[in-house]
Amino acid sequence: MKIAILSDVHGNLEALEAVLEDIQPFSVETIHCLGDVVGYGADPVACLRHIQDNCSSIIQGNHENALLHMSERRHMNSMALEAITWTCKQLTPELIEKIKTWPLIKKEAELCLVHGSPDQPLSFYYLVYRTQIERALQAFSEKTCFFGHTHTPKIIEALALDSIRIMKPETEHKALEAEQIIFTLDGNKRYLVNVGSVGQPRDNDPRARWVMLCDDPWEVMFRYVPYNIEGAQKKIRQAKLPDVLAERLQYGK
Repeated sequence: MKIAILSDVHGNLEALEAVLEDIQPFSVETIHCLGDVVGYGADPVACLRHIQDNCSSIIQGNHENALLHMSERRHMNSMALEAITWTCKQLTPELIEKIKTWPLIKKEAELCLVHGSPDQPLSFYYLVYRTQIERALQAFSEKTCFFGHTHTPKIIEALALDSIRIMKPETEHKALEAEQIIFTLDGNKRYLVNVGSVGQPRDNDPRARWVMLCDDPWEVMFRYVPYNIEGAQKKIRQAKLPDVLAERLQYGK
């Protein structure tokens, strides 16, 4: 089994196309998307269509939720709010109706898929504190839960006696300057895996991210994919979206 998982495209068509091209040689059986296809970037329509054409499962992220529900926009900062308001004007009613069908969480076989956290998928809080992680681990029985939202890749391993271990692939990547980082998982343990972001990485590396899960052996591979950052920046500026949304792509912040 080979499964590709990606998240947080955020309207960045250049990054998404690079990731989809990078996935092809690995002959994955299916691709899952964990939400936030829109928001921030200047190509929401094209990104939505690419995701719908290539992904067997699409989870609703907080930016899609804000797109559908005006009341949810009160949680957004000014840049995100401006971008989602602009995005609303780009989408057809048909695309909006399609987004409404995306679930907040999906469980199948040994996988749990969610944008934020499996215990409160509609809250969209950042899964960072120990108490939050413990609640999240109690909310699913599958071997592995994949999530996004924070734009920062990591693996959280559930150990015995209610303890956890956090592994950050970007730390190894900085030392190795690798195109990929592979973690071998313990078949007797359970994991939370943050796949990072395709379109707006925030771990100080501007390259796009996606993850592949293999079951023989049981491994998670983080891929780091270069893309045309300048092209994505130019489109954001042409759309007159906040300039910081373009600038941050260059630095992965």
